This record gives sequence, structure tokens and C-alpha cells, in this order.
Amino acid sequence: MNQLLIALFLFLNLRIATAQSGLADTQAYDYLQDERARPRKPQNGMDKPPVDSLKKAEQILLDALTYDHRPNVQEVAKGSSSLFYRKSDISFDLALVQAKRGNNEAAAQTLIYPLTGKFASAYASYIAEMNEFEGV
Repeated sequence: MNQLLIALFLFLNLRIATAQSGLADTQAYDYLQDERARPRKPQNGMDKPPVDSLKKAEQILLDALTYDHRPNVQEVAKGSSSLFYRKSDISFDLALVQAKRGNNEAAAQTLIYPLTGKFASAYASYIAEMNEFEGV
């Protein structure tokens, strides 16, 4: 009887831990997607957004990358390709903001990560199509 209770206890703990890590995956992914969307809202439809708007956008994206580098987020990202590839998307978004600000050197450095990953050809296509990256 004791062995059955111990086995049941271990099984329930394993299910709770699995459920919690699935929730953390979703929470981290949703947070990073929301942070990617925040800078776009004030700039939507503008060819040349105000400099202060671009500075805020850059800081939001840098903060998102900092969040993505947290050990607990990195651990969860190992089991979630959707979460894992947010870093590439955020880096691309950041490079776009940097290019809009005229900081082409920083944009070029930031693009190294997405251009060396699994979806490098897709990012290269986006870059080729976007006028903002002409000087990068």
C-alpha cells in the first residue's frame, strides 16, 4: 500500500511539473510576442517614425532580448521551437529599428544572429525587400 501511495505521489508531482513547464512555455512565448508588437503600434503606417518612438522601440526590444536570455526562459525554450526562435524574430525587429534610426553598424551586428540560424534564407529575403536595410 505504501509503495502504491509513493508511486501515485511521484506520478502526480511529475504531471504537475510537466503542466507548469508547458504553462511557462506559453507565458514566455506570449510575453515575447507582446513585446515584439508593442513597438510596432506607434509606428504603424509611418515611413519615418519620430526618433523618440524609435528609441522606445529599441529599448523595448532590448529588454525582450534580456528576458529571452534568462536561464529559466532558455531552459523552457530547449523544448519549444516556437519560443526558441523568438530570439531571431526579436533580433530582426531590433535591427529594423536600428536601421530606421540610421544606426546601420548596430543593425548589421544585430542581423548576424537571424542570418546564421535555421531561417536565414527567409530573413535574407525580407532584408532584400525592405528599403530600411539598403544602407546596412
